[in-house]
Amino acid sequence: MSSQLIDVTEELEFGLSQLPKGASVAVIDDDPEEVFATSMVLEDAGFVAVGFEPRREPIDALLERVSGSSAALVCDHRLNGRDNIPFSGAEVVNRANRHYHLPSVLSSTYVSRDQGTSIRIWREGIPFLLGKDEQTPESLRSALALTIAELEGRVTRSRVAFPAIIEVLEVEERGEFPSVVAIVPAWKPSTSVEIPIEIIKRDIEIDVSALPGKWLEAEVNCHAQEERDLFFKNFSLSPELPSDWMNG
Repeated sequence: MSSQLIDVTEELEFGLSQLPKGASVAVIDDDPEEVFATSMVLEDAGFVAVGFEPRREPIDALLERVSGSSAALVCDHRLNGRDNIPFSGAEVVNRANRHYHLPSVLSSTYVSRDQGTSIRIWREGIPFLLGKDEQTPESLRSALALTIAELEGRVTRSRVAFPAIIEVLEVEERGEFPSVVAIVPAWKPSTSVEIPIEIIKRDIEIDVSALPGKWLEAEVNCHAQEERDLFFKNFSLSPELPSDWMNG
């Protein structure tokens, strides 16, 4: 499907494709209290919320259950608190959007904590990331509308990926999701960003310990306003650049 660049303000003012009032929206969360809280916000937004408890099952089995009865989905990120679920909400939302064409929004308490790690692994397929404390009827309606627009091929400028160079500063191998700390000059040349090593190694076979000081090339949505909204894809090694290349 070809993409059409849209302006967020104009589209929200004149109306994106909206879920009809009364549409069923699935809520996936391992915490019943959070299911209830999100459901109440969705009900206030005019939807019918349907709670789904994640199980130890293939991710496609979960999405078959959800897509069979729901027009959209709001999913928590950390799902393994009660039954050791083998996938994250970010993976669920990515797959729901990209393979099931089911408009899906990721909502997490850990937006800042995970911004450079587990969420970013799947961020390309997540048009809208919402903090739990940001959930309102208006924010959920907007998030779902912008997600539907992207699935229809109408993409906001902040979600368009452009070729960019990336300077790797250091490697952080400790923790659940090892990452590199890097600079993306085309985004913010003085702000470092965490990039999961997993998405780099999908495209490049390289000793991780050799990454510091290397320049990489990737496609990045450089018009994103916040670090949590950045995604990266199609990595390759860049030729060495002159040390004074940014000085003109």
